[in-house]
Amino acid sequence: MAELVAGNGACFPLRQGAGLVGRRDEDRASPAPDVDLGVLEGGRTVSRQHVRIYRSGADWYLKVQSRARNATVVAGQLLLPNQATKLHDGDEIKLGTVTVVFRADRELPLPDPNATMIRTGPAPAELRSGELRLPLAVAEGRMLTLGRHSDDATYQPDVDLGEVPSGRTISRRHGLLFHHGNTWYLRVEADVTNPTYLNAKLLQKGEEVALTDGDQLRMGNALATFHQDKPVRYVDSDLLDLALGPPTDVTLETGAQQAVLLTLVNFTGRVDWFVLDVNRIPAEWWKIVLPDGSTPPAEELPQVRLDTAVPPLATPTATARVTLVLAPPRRADARAGTYPFLVSATSLDNRRLRRTATGQLVVKPFVSVRLSLEPAYMTGSRARYRLGVFNDGNTPVIVSMQVDTDKRLEAKLGHTEVTLANGSDAAIDLDLRVKRRPWLGPAVVHKAIIKAVADQQTPIQEAFLTCPPRIPLWLQNVLGRIQADLKPILAVLAVLTALLVAGYLWLLPPDVKLVPDKPLVASSGSTTLSWNVRRGEGQAVLEGPAGSQQVPLPSGTITVNADQAVEYKLSARNVIGLGATGSARIQVLRVVSFTATPDTLKQPGDPVTLQWTTENATSVNIEPSDEIASAPVNGKVVVHPQTSTTYRLVASNDQAGAQVSAETRAAFGAPRIAQFQQDHQQVFPGDPVLLSWVADGFTRLTLKGSSDDLELKGVEQDVTRRTSMLVRPVRSGQYTLVAANTDGMTTEAQVSIGTLPIKTSRLQPPAKPISAGETATLSWQIEGANDRTTVVLQPDGIDVSGRTSVDVQPGHTTKYILQVTAADGQSMTSDAVTVPVLPAIREFRVVPATITEGDPVVLTWNVVDADTVTITRDDGAQFVGKPADQTPDHPSAAVTSYTIKARNATGDSADSVASVIKIKVQPASTPTPVPRILPLPGV
Repeated sequence: MAELVAGNGACFPLRQGAGLVGRRDEDRASPAPDVDLGVLEGGRTVSRQHVRIYRSGADWYLKVQSRARNATVVAGQLLLPNQATKLHDGDEIKLGTVTVVFRADRELPLPDPNATMIRTGPAPAELRSGELRLPLAVAEGRMLTLGRHSDDATYQPDVDLGEVPSGRTISRRHGLLFHHGNTWYLRVEADVTNPTYLNAKLLQKGEEVALTDGDQLRMGNALATFHQDKPVRYVDSDLLDLALGPPTDVTLETGAQQAVLLTLVNFTGRVDWFVLDVNRIPAEWWKIVLPDGSTPPAEELPQVRLDTAVPPLATPTATARVTLVLAPPRRADARAGTYPFLVSATSLDNRRLRRTATGQLVVKPFVSVRLSLEPAYMTGSRARYRLGVFNDGNTPVIVSMQVDTDKRLEAKLGHTEVTLANGSDAAIDLDLRVKRRPWLGPAVVHKAIIKAVADQQTPIQEAFLTCPPRIPLWLQNVLGRIQADLKPILAVLAVLTALLVAGYLWLLPPDVKLVPDKPLVASSGSTTLSWNVRRGEGQAVLEGPAGSQQVPLPSGTITVNADQAVEYKLSARNVIGLGATGSARIQVLRVVSFTATPDTLKQPGDPVTLQWTTENATSVNIEPSDEIASAPVNGKVVVHPQTSTTYRLVASNDQAGAQVSAETRAAFGAPRIAQFQQDHQQVFPGDPVLLSWVADGFTRLTLKGSSDDLELKGVEQDVTRRTSMLVRPVRSGQYTLVAANTDGMTTEAQVSIGTLPIKTSRLQPPAKPISAGETATLSWQIEGANDRTTVVLQPDGIDVSGRTSVDVQPGHTTKYILQVTAADGQSMTSDAVTVPVLPAIREFRVVPATITEGDPVVLTWNVVDADTVTITRDDGAQFVGKPADQTPDHPSAAVTSYTIKARNATGDSADSVASVIKIKVQPASTPTPVPRILPLPGV
């Protein structure tokens, strides 16, 4: 992590390893920057999108955006739009009139990234007030002064709160901040004038208090909040196990991508969320695809929720298998080389446990050299042009410069060879000078072709120098008019001169005229050269690109073909051997180059740059012209083809009535499936399997499997917008991923998944016999069962699918089995288990409950699942009967209870209150004696 620190102490962190720095658009017409410097004094001088600061490997870079309008100065160096420079810790950056200091993260990497340790030094801490964030950083034993700056700026505390709301109510020397270990403290100054509150509690002058995350400070009327991150604790694999790959070392072309499996297992003892992050490579080079196939937004780190497991057994719910996709962009700042990277998983609970894994990304080099010329057209006998050589590739290159000119032009380069780092450029001066400047005639246009040669690439630019005659055209016109006025006088002199010269004509060299019937032809076109030679003798010599040949005199014609501008010369001699030469130049209308970059596309609508260079064309037309309103004779345009397209360029010269054409093609390459894998190679029928893939260059992606899959069901699924899918195979088979591009080209990849039969289930009987009608629990484990497995308990016919136990209430000893039917229709039966059932007494009555000795009672009973029933009186007498029966009895006075006991093959019924009935037997009453009647005396 890095940050920008303003002069008032405000801190602007650069998160995710990169950030756009600028000013928020008040009209919201453009996206907000990652770092908004508009809140600072002079902030309106910062462009809305001013610079981008990003990390590449271990280094930080700043690149000026093309839309930046105000000055950008880094460490005293003025940078132009699109120019980049390396940043160092402490560099001063000036954007417009705003000055900030770049601070890089100086945390050293761990010698062993998986070592168990607590980070040394305090965790990052800061004071926040509104939009301001004031970082707190000082060595242990030293203190930071807290307060506000003086009005004349002669006093500046280390932590300046003068710019926060009500900041003027803070004393200039309000307090001191320092730390011991990981704990920060505030000491209120003894001479402070305004009160200080910590969480609404008044602090006394000179008082020293410890600060914790979230504490609120009120100094005067100004508020600030103290924040401190909890330190991260690195743990071993017995708490968190994080595995990368295989592979752990990945080699990629820029613009390509590769997926690597990342496995995280939670052994912490808590169900928790875990944040996944990748460090030491730019954030835009990687993404993480979660188990459900989703990818978090770029501004959010991916999170997974895991149950906990007991090591070393990694249960499925405690394991997350995510996909790390590495994709370095095809840009100059994606420097070729080796990038060790660190993957981390951090728990979100207050323990902040972290586990890391290391990997290595090797970015392959690519070369892309671009050439610019400014200006392209100049006038005079000499001129200086400025060449720009740009290395748009990601590796340093050596560029050799070459200049081709005609014989009348002299060229000189400031440098014939330059070495460019990736993303850098160089300016080279090109001086052109005309060797012989003509006195009379029209202005002559000279051309120089400049080439930059680097690793089989040769971009071309053309420079034109228009050389006027020494005697201006207006003066030549004036002299012509004067000559016309003096013509009568000169006629007499001309006759005399002619008579004098006629005698000497034989001494004159031949008069050679060589003229093409078409001075400009289309490439590979033909023209006829005609010549007429006066005062010539013998034969003449015609020289051309194919060599020299003798031609007859005094006149003749010859047909020639030209692929590029060419000059012909005709040499003849007179009778005394004096020679003369005539020349004719044939210009050629041709397309020097017509290219499409890139020539291989991945997606419909991808940008393609068409670039062309022509010679002697007055107009250019390109078909198809959907995105090309008008085309210059030399230039480039960006198009977005939806299908493979052949572009045809027709260059015309209206004066000559000639046309030439050239074609280039932007075609879609075959779609590529970089990876197609399953998270399990063998499963039970109907188990879910996650298929994941990484592909590019396609417009449609389909997945098909056998008809025995519960999800696909034999139907081809469109998975164009997905990177994974859950399937549920019923039987062993293959799954085919088909990637098709817009041209109908297809690429296939296949994976196989095998199915295993469900293991025989084991049914566990109850630990002891039960009484009839009581509840017994049967339990089982079926290895390989899932939500598509049907389980039925027999003989009751109960559907117990998805369960591992069931309660039964057998009325008698019963054998139970499980019938298991897997998703593939295969059935199996478990071994039978017996639930032994003891007899159960449902009813036992003695009527009446109270009798007189000798009176009868009736015993009635009903026993379930009994073979025999025995009723015993407490005097030892027994009755044996059926499971449901009754019997009369005449108990004696000594009988007070009856006990019933039932028996079957399992055993005796359990004793209970219901198995014993007490009665009350009263003794028989004594008869009242009959009174005797005695006779009265005397009767």
